[in-house]
Amino acid sequence: LVGLLRRTAILAQNQDVSSTATTGPCPFDIILANPPFIPVPPRNADAKADGGMRRSIDLRYGLFSSGGADGEVCLRGILRMVPQLLRPSGGFVGIVSEFMNPSEDLCRKMEQWWSSEVCARGVLFTNEHDLPASIYAARRADNEDEYKLWNDHLNEIRISSVSPGLLFLRTEADCPSPCREINIQHSLVPKTEGGSIWTPHNTLSIHHTKEHWMRA
Repeated sequence: LVGLLRRTAILAQNQDVSSTATTGPCPFDIILANPPFIPVPPRNADAKADGGMRRSIDLRYGLFSSGGADGEVCLRGILRMVPQLLRPSGGFVGIVSEFMNPSEDLCRKMEQWWSSEVCARGVLFTNEHDLPASIYAARRADNEDEYKLWNDHLNEIRISSVSPGLLFLRTEADCPSPCREINIQHSLVPKTEGGSIWTPHNTLSIHHTKEHWMRA
């Protein structure tokens, strides 16, 4: 491993995910990301309108973990940006995140964010049993009033469930037939006593993820 690291050049680069403009040397072989993903209720124009509750939530989550009102602002920006940063064949993207409404429909939505003719295949791995929005709201809230605010917000933007997950993408030289720039499959990781898809010692989850990715 030490010898491998000595032969590997690693470059860190700051980039505004709200823009598709890129700077610095390209292309990259691998891009890894753990973007902010929490769908934080937006502040009111009048910070005192709700007793400062939205402001309190924004201060708690907004600085480092807010993915915007829908939880997808950073994820969307990354998927729009990486086709310009990755080498067009054999480049790899690995994203750790929470995914809103994990399903085949989410895969189709993420394919639309891939604003490029660069071909790619991918797999979205999420838990077999996702988390209902009401339970997610309860975990984010500090009290009953906050719970109602979180729950109403999630209902308003039509988030019904959430799951931790992994998104793997690999660029390819040739598009498969019929021609399609990107194809993302959805794989449900079976529930085990070892924990969720994120649990480091969950060997069954690791095995499932590895086997499905190798076949993708």
